[in-house]
Amino acid sequence: MGEKTKSFISILSIRLMKDLVDFFDANLTFGTLIKTGKKMASIDRRMEGADLQKSLGVVEAEPISEGNLKLLPKCPFTKPTRDYESATGKAIPGSLKKVMRIANKTGQFAAVTPFCIIHQAFREAVGSHFDKEIKHLGAKNEAGEIALASKNIEELGLSEEEIKEKLGSYECIYWIS
Repeated sequence: MGEKTKSFISILSIRLMKDLVDFFDANLTFGTLIKTGKKMASIDRRMEGADLQKSLGVVEAEPISEGNLKLLPKCPFTKPTRDYESATGKAIPGSLKKVMRIANKTGQFAAVTPFCIIHQAFREAVGSHFDKEIKHLGAKNEAGEIALASKNIEELGLSEEEIKEKLGSYECIYWIS
C-alpha cells in the first residue's frame, strides 16, 4: 500500500470516528472503538500458529522489555495522526478528545489519540488469545501530552511517577503477565 493511500486511510479513519461522535455520542463511540479493536484481533488470521509478539507485531514494532514491562519508543499511530493534522490543518477534533477523556477516566486506558483505544483493545484481545493479560499503563503523543491508566498502574503496584519518567523516552508502555 502506497504512502498516499495510507495517508488517505488515516484521514478517513479519524473522520469516521468524529462522525460517530457527532451522530451518536462519545460513550457509544468509546464502546465502538473497543469493539473494533477486539474484532480486528479476532479476525486477524496471521495469529494462527504465531506467538504473542508476532501477533502484536501486526500493528507495532517489537517493544523493549524490562521483564513484564513493555516499552514502545514510537507509537504506530503517530504518523496517521500527523497525516490527519497535516491534511486538515487541524488537531484531533474536540469531540474525539471527549472520547479519549472517557477512556482515560476508566483508569484502564491511556489514550492520547483515538487510535490508542482501538490499539489497546486489540492488544488485550491478542493477549487473551495466548492466555496472557495485557494492561496498558501510559502513552505520550508527539506534543508531549501524557495519559496514564491509573487503575492498572495501582493494581500492578507501580507508581505513576515511574511510568511518567519512562514516558520521557518512550511513547507507549504496557504490561504482559
